[in-house]
Formats: sequence, structure tokens, C-alpha cells
Amino acid sequence: MSTVKKLVSVWMGGNSPEHWISFKSAMFVLIFLDRERFEVSAQYIRPDGNFATPSDLLATIDEFFRLNQVLLFRDSDKVGDWMALLRDAAQAEQPPRPDVLFPVFHGRLGEDGGFQGLAETLGIPYVGCNFIGSVLGMDKVLTKLAAGHRGLATTFGLEVSRSSRDNSSEAFNKKVLNTLKQNDVDFPLFVKPVRLGSSIGVNRVKDPKELQRALVEAFEYDDLVLIEAEVRGIEYAVGVIGHKDQIESSVVVEYTSAPENFGYDSKYGAQSLPDIIPARLSPEDTKTMKRFAEDVFLALEMEGICRVDSFWDARTGGPLLNEVNTMPGLNASSPFVRAWEVSGVSKKALLTRMVELTLRPR
Repeated sequence: MSTVKKLVSVWMGGNSPEHWISFKSAMFVLIFLDRERFEVSAQYIRPDGNFATPSDLLATIDEFFRLNQVLLFRDSDKVGDWMALLRDAAQAEQPPRPDVLFPVFHGRLGEDGGFQGLAETLGIPYVGCNFIGSVLGMDKVLTKLAAGHRGLATTFGLEVSRSSRDNSSEAFNKKVLNTLKQNDVDFPLFVKPVRLGSSIGVNRVKDPKELQRALVEAFEYDDLVLIEAEVRGIEYAVGVIGHKDQIESSVVVEYTSAPENFGYDSKYGAQSLPDIIPARLSPEDTKTMKRFAEDVFLALEMEGICRVDSFWDARTGGPLLNEVNTMPGLNASSPFVRAWEVSGVSKKALLTRMVELTLRPR
């Protein structure tokens, strides 16, 4: 007896600085979603915020691959005619009420709880992190507050607002430097938009003049900016998936980017170094790092998926939370995907697990 396939509607793009990263991740999802289990359609939101027609999406797919060399899969992956899969999804009729929404958004207006809240209001299951976890996880300040409230160690961060800077730039600059000094925080520092990812708008600064320039750039992307102390040490990532008391963590990923080479190109460019998987940690420290990631997942009231990025603090001999990613980048070389592959979960099996997780009773 045949089983009726679930209708999965994959959403991508949006009015966000991370628009094309979303598009790239969505191409991966459309290729590796199991067509034997799911009927798949694609919904593309253009950079101007308007819905694209199927012909618009087809043209964008062609243009995207003409202009970009992206690693969505490896030679060892059995993907068949992957372009046909993308074209079929782009031209598939949008169901009035799909069984599952798969929002592959990165950044604001998609990953920050807005889309997730709408889906919950409509009563439609959706893939990814839940509403409250998306809200807390997308906001780097709320992430630190929620994790710290549960007794988890986090990196130092000073939140500053655009309005306080605009009122008195000179007084603001002096107050920021005094606050950093009072907390024994010195240069170099990192300046980040609070609610954005993919290292967009992020700068490493080495003196007060660079700090002011970095603040100006960060405020172009967000009204709230985070100034963080640089942590000298190796950063690690752990993928977490599940809900309530049924959660599982991947092997630990060891990032290879040095602090001075943290930006978008070092993460996604042709010169980016491959991450070390599994990380070069002792069995005991590996267990500690995995448990810490699961504790962060629970502290932020997350359900679904997340990637937790942490440092190993040499002073305390334990993890130090940097930030979380509620919709990790998805491609053949992304830390989240590779970590699960090394854990024994294939690309197709990972996406299947993510979709089926949304259909379980919560």
C-alpha cells in the first residue's frame, strides 16, 4: 500500500543582507530532499520583498549558477540530474496549504522568529528552529542573557544602540571606552550587528579610531550593535537537533579561521580552509563540548535544529559560548552538514530527519 507523500514548500531569499546565502542553502535543500518521501515546491522572495513567479525563479537559478561557483554537493554524492530537480521544484504548483514549510532564510525577516510565528499562527509545521528559539538565537544579546541566566559561560559583550550614539557621538565614544576598561576588556575587539549573521557588517578592530569606523558600518545593518572581547583560542561548533528531552548532538567541528581572518570570504570564499572534523579534543573534552551545546539549546528553549559555536576557555578549562545559528548554512562544506555526515547521517537523511521532526507531536 502506497503512502501519500507530504507536501514540503521550501522558502528562500527575502529582504535581507543574507539573501544570496539563503538562496544557496535552498538550492542544497531542493537537491537533497528525498523525492521518494516528499513532494517539493519552491517559493522565492526577491530582494525587494516581492514574491517571484516560477519563471522568475527559473531565471534566477540560471543566473545564480552562471555567476557563482558553489559547492552544493561532492562527486561522491548521488544527485543525478540535480538541475532538473531544481527546475521541477521551481515550476511545481504551490499548494494552498502545504504539509510542511521549510524556511531556508538567513538573517532578519525569516530566521528571527517572524516567519516561524506566522507559521505557528497558521498551524502549519515548519522545519528549523522553533519561534522562541529563533527569537533568542538570532539576537546575540538575548542569546548571552538567556544562556548566562542558566549559568552557562559566554563571551563578554557590550550592547550599544544607534540612538545613544546619535545623541552625542563624543560622549558616547568616551562612555564605551570607559565601560570596556572597567570590564578589563582591551583591544582587539569585535564589532557586530546584533541580529545578523554570515560575518556581514562584522569588523575586528585594534584601536579607538578603528572602533568608531566599525560602529558606523555595523549601524548600517542594525540599530543595535555588539562590541565583544576577542577570545584567543580555537572555536568549535556542534550541531544539535531534536526537541524537549529528545535531543542529539553531532561530532564537534574545529574551525580553522584565525581571529584576523574571520570574514565572509574566509568562511565562504575559494581560499577558505576546511574545518577539522572531528575536532582535535580529548574524549572527555569532546563530551563536555557536546553537553555544553545541548545545554545552550535547552537554555534558549530551542526545538528543531541549531548550531552552537563556542570557544574552549583555557582559564576555566571549559566551553565559552560565542553565538548560535538557528538556520545554519547548508551546503556540502558547511560545518552543520559535515558534522552530521561524520556522525553517520547523510545529507538526504539529515534533511529527512529535519522534516520528519516537525511532524512529531510536541
